[in-house]
Amino acid sequence: MVWIDGEESLTHAEERLGPIKIMPPELDVQEDVRKCDYTKSDVYLFAKVLWMYLKRDKYGFKGPYDRSSHQIYLLNDDFKVVTLEPLHMLLQEATKDNWENRPDILTCMDYIHEQIMILKETVSTDLLERYQLNEKIGHFEASVSPSYKVYDEDEKIILFLKEIIPSVKIDFDDGIHTQSIRPIKIRKIAPNFYILSHLKMGDKIARIVLHISQIKKYVDKVIIISEKLTDDEKSLIDVNDVELIDSRRIGTILINRI
Repeated sequence: MVWIDGEESLTHAEERLGPIKIMPPELDVQEDVRKCDYTKSDVYLFAKVLWMYLKRDKYGFKGPYDRSSHQIYLLNDDFKVVTLEPLHMLLQEATKDNWENRPDILTCMDYIHEQIMILKETVSTDLLERYQLNEKIGHFEASVSPSYKVYDEDEKIILFLKEIIPSVKIDFDDGIHTQSIRPIKIRKIAPNFYILSHLKMGDKIARIVLHISQIKKYVDKVIIISEKLTDDEKSLIDVNDVELIDSRRIGTILINRI
């Protein structure tokens, strides 16, 4: 994507594409380029660059646009405008983790056009009031979070795990055995099946297979529900030098911050 004078290396298959802070999740590791609509990746990047321009921020932000985050939320007072709801909607929809749920670029331009109409005071009173109300409700709902969040979709699970690894320690406990590891990398090998690389004694890298069905994120801890592997599932996993840690029943995996 970028050529640097004197740099000979090329981007290889399964390598991330683009700056990590504003990079769409699907460009992190994409094994089959036919499985993604990259125009939606451009929509994601367009929204991030738009935010960087408005905020005069050359670094951008990682992940979806979050109305509850004071660091990235666009404030009306900073731009001296009655509402920024069209831009909030653009940023929120265009930076969704799943590319299939993002709008196309024409929808993004419609939001920008509506924001310009608000700036020029040419929008109808009814539409303006509706935008102002939606802005207040959206910000309120984002600020009031539940006591815990549940991730049970495969894409959300892998995105969440990539976000926290390698800054955590994982404690396995099946009621009989316990094991503690510090993960350094996770790779998806099938829906809800992951290989987790970690360091053992002597800085040796070991790998384990996990079948994760659900993640529960609390304020002070994260619990990962790991299912027992059946014999049929084990036969489908064609990997070498891997410990099948959940060949026995694993109740929960507690993740504690280091």
